[in-house]
Amino acid sequence: MAKRPRGGSARRCRPHGKGDADPAGAGQGSGGLVGKGLTSISLDEARDAFKAEFTPKAVTFYSVGPMPVATVAASLEKAFGAWTSDTAGYAVEPSPAAHFNGGQKVLLVPEPGASQSALFVARPAPGTDESERAESTAVSNLLGADFSSRLNSVIREEKGYSYGVSSYLMSPMKAGSGLVVATTVERANTGPAITEILKGFAGLTTLPVAQDEVDRTVTVYRRALAGSAETSAGLFSSLIGAVGSGSTLEDQQTRMAARTKLTLDAVQKQALALASLDPSLIVVAGDPDVVMPQLAAIGFKDVEIVKRDEVGEETAMRALDLLGGNRQAPLSASPWRVGDGGTTRAVHACAGERDCGAQIHAD
Repeated sequence: MAKRPRGGSARRCRPHGKGDADPAGAGQGSGGLVGKGLTSISLDEARDAFKAEFTPKAVTFYSVGPMPVATVAASLEKAFGAWTSDTAGYAVEPSPAAHFNGGQKVLLVPEPGASQSALFVARPAPGTDESERAESTAVSNLLGADFSSRLNSVIREEKGYSYGVSSYLMSPMKAGSGLVVATTVERANTGPAITEILKGFAGLTTLPVAQDEVDRTVTVYRRALAGSAETSAGLFSSLIGAVGSGSTLEDQQTRMAARTKLTLDAVQKQALALASLDPSLIVVAGDPDVVMPQLAAIGFKDVEIVKRDEVGEETAMRALDLLGGNRQAPLSASPWRVGDGGTTRAVHACAGERDCGAQIHAD
């Protein structure tokens, strides 16, 4: 039976089961076709993948709106009642915990000539089903996710190093996630920007979380709860998003509700727990001739160089290997998108219109 990590676009019918979102592919999705590369897929492989993806033994239909269930069921029976197949479908793989080795690991992905550097800093954090997840969300928001967050206030507004900073909690690991800070900067500001990110984490200890920082997260999720069922389309989107990450709409609503009840003391306590960068992973993609001296100047002497493969199917995100075993960590909605929905500027254009995986794509 083929194995399929959960993820991809929302559909009105989708396979059963719980699993993980794997946006860039772990080399196993769709029978290994993602890792193999689209250009080398044969017609027979595509047909087999289609049969495994769409089979009545592994499909659930979801309906949102005023239409009575009996009416929906009758319509589905008329359209799909004769649909048969012996294909069992993909086995859903559980989402493993993020893997961090001890200490601070620094990786450099060489991008000769790149005018900007992509920066990525990650440390362990609670998964979706662990305690302190709600508090960790507030810490992520005040650190870098909010437009008026601490890191955006310094790196964007005060220093002008970047258009913006993003921070987020990796998902959908139920246990063993990570707190991520990501941004792109002009290459001459690589070292200074990393320094400010490190100061931001340290500031979680030296500068206690303020009530207004907690209130911003509480307000955001109050609005989200109020608007989640405002339209059928919005409710359907929430439902598919929850199911696609191996959860339920009810669980999603419960987690949002918990974030509307956050207290200052609890968030301050979790901020202290997330301040240390031991262990942590720091990844820089940029021009090595410009970046390496800056890394040395801020104290990063032991930097591991991670090169891309010849055909360009590997991305810098694969070099992170947060899950061990060279598997792709589900870090965000897109492997090169900063945050779960933000946009960035491109690091460089690929030669010959070929996507080498090194570009941070502007949405």
